[in-house]
Amino acid sequence: MSDPLLNVEGLTTVYRVGGREFAALNDVSLTCQAGERLGVVGESGSGKSVLALSLLNIIRAPGRITAGRVVFADQDILHLRRRELRRVRGGGMSLIFQDAAASLTPVYPVGVQLGEIIRTHLSVTRAEAARQSVQLLGQVGIPEPERRLRAFPSELSGGMKQRVAIAMALASEPSLLIADDPTSAVDVTIQAQILELLRHLVDERQLALIYISHDFRVVSTICERLLILYAGGIVEQGDAPSVFNAPRHPYTDALLACSPSVEEYRFPFATLPGNPPNPRDDPIVGCQFHPRCPRALDVCARETPHEESPTAGHSYRCWSPLDAPGRGSSAAASAP
Repeated sequence: MSDPLLNVEGLTTVYRVGGREFAALNDVSLTCQAGERLGVVGESGSGKSVLALSLLNIIRAPGRITAGRVVFADQDILHLRRRELRRVRGGGMSLIFQDAAASLTPVYPVGVQLGEIIRTHLSVTRAEAARQSVQLLGQVGIPEPERRLRAFPSELSGGMKQRVAIAMALASEPSLLIADDPTSAVDVTIQAQILELLRHLVDERQLALIYISHDFRVVSTICERLLILYAGGIVEQGDAPSVFNAPRHPYTDALLACSPSVEEYRFPFATLPGNPPNPRDDPIVGCQFHPRCPRALDVCARETPHEESPTAGHSYRCWSPLDAPGRGSSAAASAP
């Protein structure tokens, strides 16, 4: 296998809260090959969005990256100068924000914002940038793209804004697209359309994709490999069918049980008891999940679990893993 397009080693990002620092990301390592679709799954507060920002080195105070390497196309972006980093951000790597409004400036028309990105990264004339902007809006499914160039963000629906955000992320012709839960703010119908659009564009342009979401089932339909994040650390990773059908970590199993499914409708809905670690509390010793885990052993409260890889391409960190093959039952998810 060739060298990965993105290689992350020991990435640690901390924030200062209430006079103390806590790790929003703790010793995270991952790879993403050219053209690969990698899914990152976890509940709110697991560190997913911090990971997206850290990969692009855009963490702002009170946060800071304290350790690790983020090597993209043979460049460690954590040590690049500002001008070099600018070429990577939006050039080699692009980010679709969770909230489309966060990537759109309300006082400029869509065409101005798209054209600025194209001219900055591709060094083309204003007329060529306008032509490419129309083409991009058409590719992301926006009707009457010439007219929409003159529209302000406030004149667009939520689904339209998200499509414009995707067009902006693609405008610089990146090789890696990071999507931070881009369908969380739209309804189910629009969500399906956006997912299909992303799948089509990634395949057509042969892009690598890191898709970040709390929705296990959404990620498993679009990604080849899954990475499960809890309290800033990776607890399980592997190819999508293996992780989805035969999870080994109780947290992964609990997320699956909490995911809604038309085929397996149940009421009351399953829930995951307890809450993720609070940064204002004392740090948890041992496995970060053990206070919420029904399979916890004494060792779980004393020692951090090592990574185990019982099968090729599937690893986890747990002292009391579920049996495989087949879906286990950790009982971590229960009805209220």
